[in-house]
Amino acid sequence: MINLQPLQNLKKDPSLVAAARVARDLGAGLYLVGGCLRDLLLDLNPAEYDFAVAGDAVLLARMVSERLGVRFIPLDPGRQISRIVVPGSVGLQLDFAPVAGGYLEEDLRQRDFTINAIAVDWIACALRDASPALIDPLGGAEDLKNRRLRASSPAVFKEDPLRLLRAARIGAQRHLHLVSTTRQWMQEHAHLASLPAGERVKREIFALLCEGTSGSWVRLLSEVGILRVLWPEIIPLEDLAQGPPHRDPVWEHSLKVLEACEELFPKVNVLFPQHAGELESFLREEMEEGINRTSTLKFCALLHDAGKPAAYMERGGRPTFWGHEEKGLSILEEIGNRLKLSNRTLRMAARVVRHHLRPLHLSLPMTRPTRRAMYRFFRETAGEGGSVCLLALADEHSKNPETPFGDGRLTATVSGLLDYFRNFRGCIENAPFLSGRDLMAHFNLAPGPRLGEILEALCEAQGAGEVRDREDALAYVRRLCGERR
Repeated sequence: MINLQPLQNLKKDPSLVAAARVARDLGAGLYLVGGCLRDLLLDLNPAEYDFAVAGDAVLLARMVSERLGVRFIPLDPGRQISRIVVPGSVGLQLDFAPVAGGYLEEDLRQRDFTINAIAVDWIACALRDASPALIDPLGGAEDLKNRRLRASSPAVFKEDPLRLLRAARIGAQRHLHLVSTTRQWMQEHAHLASLPAGERVKREIFALLCEGTSGSWVRLLSEVGILRVLWPEIIPLEDLAQGPPHRDPVWEHSLKVLEACEELFPKVNVLFPQHAGELESFLREEMEEGINRTSTLKFCALLHDAGKPAAYMERGGRPTFWGHEEKGLSILEEIGNRLKLSNRTLRMAARVVRHHLRPLHLSLPMTRPTRRAMYRFFRETAGEGGSVCLLALADEHSKNPETPFGDGRLTATVSGLLDYFRNFRGCIENAPFLSGRDLMAHFNLAPGPRLGEILEALCEAQGAGEVRDREDALAYVRRLCGERR
């Protein structure tokens, strides 16, 4: 049975009880509905509560805001949707909207998924002793109990095609499984996926990618054709074969890299204990509202090989893709612009895609990379060296999933790179001990390419640990200039 105790616990919240009293005094019906009720029945704690109002929803919201002494926000005046936010440690948000279709059951039948089409009479629940009774015309409570995600009808995807993506996002967030009829309806309506605005698509996709179980749902979006509509650039990847060590066509490989990211990210503290905590914070860093580094890296995983069709050549009877990193950047930018990604997110993604093979190349020689090589890596990845390392590990693991992440030269190389960055970060990110003006003053150098070459050589020497202070820098440049005379 569904546990109704969380609903009983809501009676302790004075702001929610006040809303019920105002509605009773107005003679309006007030129903707790939608995702907040779903989450309560899953024993989660929503910070947002949605109410359907049988009566004047705007007047009710205004009176509740006055009763509580909080701000009234006309969220969507045309549809008579209002919001109030109750200050506190969480900031409780209450949204009020009229009952759609004139009566509650019609409102519920118009909702997207059965688990969101459940309601509770909040006045009866909050102000009377009776146990709360679910109003559930579509059997959503049973679906919730069995962790099923079922669309209310095939029409919901036509009415709002964004629900094609929302299904995957809710399924991943709430650990549900999709029923076969809903999967079929999604496939039948996949051609509508590109109709919603880019910002709305972005929110759903990156909310999905934030979840640790997004891989299977992204794969589902691919299998039913939704991703092909959103990103037609991936179509040439689907059947593009690759040579060893790859086992899969490019798109299947890309999906497996995403899945490898989900396996890798929870293990970073174990793989790199000397950086425990740092990498977790790094992955949680927000790139823009609603998008963190974890979700952006998964986005990169899907598109890191997008340039391979343009770079395809056969050499010695084997397919090669030299330069695909650069060729994929225009595809990444095009898709990113359609999603209205911020410049910061796009810059990060471009750096990761451009350099995703670098850690592997650094790991191939039998000797460890030199400090100069590591300096160049971090200098050129411009703040995204850690991101590049993590994607490279996922990329390599996807080719050999039976090999643990901790084995192999690549993991050792990444560990060395992370150690180097911790010790020499200042040399990479800060100004060198000598500026261009210093070089011109001390060595009679004129502005031009030679000055830039000497300055970059000095930065590299600092990054290699060969120059530790200003005196070292002066001596280094004297030797360098002497060699050039």
